[in-house]
Amino acid sequence: MDRHAITGAEVARGFSFRLTDKFTTAFAALGIIGVGAAELVYYPYWCLEKGYARHTGEPDGSEKWFARARGWRRVMRVDAWVSLAV
Repeated sequence: MDRHAITGAEVARGFSFRLTDKFTTAFAALGIIGVGAAELVYYPYWCLEKGYARHTGEPDGSEKWFARARGWRRVMRVDAWVSLAV
């Protein structure tokens, strides 16, 4: 038998409720996951609320409008990467 194989007893134990010995680690991981999920909601709201791309104007199909839209996409892309790094 492979020493890395998962047994039925381990699977059953995984479905049981019990707190880990490292409760603080588990609690911290849950907090990080919760914050990450909240950011998925807050970031788009913040972008709309603060008026990101407000100066792009109404989409009129002109080349100038597309250039402004591409510029704002670049700004938002940089913002997202900086947020990720932080």
